[in-house]
Amino acid sequence: MHNKTDGQNLKKLQNLNAPELVSLVTTLEEERESLISQVGELAMELKNLKKQNSDLHRRVVINHKTGLPNHVKANEDINKLLDNRLEQDDMSPIAFILVKLNENFEAINKALKPTISEWVLYQIGVRLTELSGLENIVYHTREDEFLIVYQNIRDESRLHMFLQLLNEELKRPHIFSGYNISMDSSCGISLFPKHGLERNTLLHNSDIALSYAFKQHFSYTIFTEEISNLVIQKMELQNSIIKALEKQAIKELDKQFYLNYQPIITIEVNTKSFTVVDVKAESLIRWNHPEKGSIKPDDFIPLAEETGLIIPLGNWVLFRAARQLQNWHNRNFNDIQISVNVSPRQFYNPELVETFKRMIETYDIDPADLKIELTENSLIDNPVNAISKLNQLREAGFHISLDDFGTGYSSLNYLKDLPVDTVKIDKSFVDKVHNSSLDQSILKGILYFIRELNLDLIVEGVETLEQLKSLIEMGCRTFQGYYFSSALSEDDFINYRQKILGKKFNVRSSNLTD
Repeated sequence: MHNKTDGQNLKKLQNLNAPELVSLVTTLEEERESLISQVGELAMELKNLKKQNSDLHRRVVINHKTGLPNHVKANEDINKLLDNRLEQDDMSPIAFILVKLNENFEAINKALKPTISEWVLYQIGVRLTELSGLENIVYHTREDEFLIVYQNIRDESRLHMFLQLLNEELKRPHIFSGYNISMDSSCGISLFPKHGLERNTLLHNSDIALSYAFKQHFSYTIFTEEISNLVIQKMELQNSIIKALEKQAIKELDKQFYLNYQPIITIEVNTKSFTVVDVKAESLIRWNHPEKGSIKPDDFIPLAEETGLIIPLGNWVLFRAARQLQNWHNRNFNDIQISVNVSPRQFYNPELVETFKRMIETYDIDPADLKIELTENSLIDNPVNAISKLNQLREAGFHISLDDFGTGYSSLNYLKDLPVDTVKIDKSFVDKVHNSSLDQSILKGILYFIRELNLDLIVEGVETLEQLKSLIEMGCRTFQGYYFSSALSEDDFINYRQKILGKKFNVRSSNLTD
């Protein structure tokens, strides 16, 4: 049944002459083609978006050097596997085999081209996969570490046979472009259900067994309580030695080490300009050696971490930053917050929380004014312990920042369980953000997730105006990087802060380093 409007439209059509009718048909045809074109473009855009989401997921769960699933995928798969076993009351054994390459790999990494060490890793991944068979899964969990979830175990003698074959296979030389590279390894193993029913417990026990095997130069070790006690006793002894040396070490550190402070800028954006509304600081340690002169942090921090001296060194940084904060407060700069980096070894030191509380009491400062920065990898290694310690620090009033986010390919889903206040996006996501649509899409996805969790956001490594513009368009408002300023002395930081705070800049031509 036609309504009145339809009748009127039909009458108008009947009154059209031939040229007008042809013109109308042509217009309708053009509109139809335009609509088809728009639908096609929309379909293509949807296809590209799905591909970008797929690329993002692949970057999160796959190790790009070997193509093997990484620790994020391992955690997901193991949780599902164990849940299924417990639901079905299936207690048949599963071996969790951590494989660590020996010191020779680190030497190859430093002495030869990166392509060679990456090729060796790829070949090792291939060998482990072929040896393990289709029913077992190999993961590349860290640079020099692999995990095999070995299910096809009838008895432990079969497992021992597999471990011997694995050791022989990894010892077989790698021949590449004139190089004959031999690689040894150590393995740590825990067994479900004998050594635990949960992923964290099983992997922790595998790690203890691996630590023992690696230090004893054994090809493999299966977890026992005796081994666990030996490892823990050694750790306690090391901590006691470091604690005994700590007071004297801190006195000596003042003679050679000092802190610089890199500004962290927060802006308010208007139509064609932005205004700097806050300037915080990240404390960064520097070493002026009496004989060698200035030594880069990248050269001495890993060494301090390896030897355990990072604990007294880290405590010196903490107390020195607190003293500086107190000094600024005494000069009426009361709204400055300082971030302090805490290394993985320092974070897992049992004395950490008490050390932070002692520091607050010593300098009578608000714990919220001193933010603790931790890398995501230091939390992922032992998430249960990490979350417990983070909760203790937050209960004491400290704010927590997750540094270098994205470098460890941690799961975005994992982030929601961490009791942190701030996420710092790593520089690697910023480098090409102004000219790479893929990098932009990945960063947009990460930013969306962080905002949904109501976390504060800092973007590191901003070096150019083009990068800043792109990040502002994405909604970022807090930045750190050489575009704004390098790390400054305590006086230069205050001068910079006084100069820039409240200042308005044109987005098109701003230059904050003048």
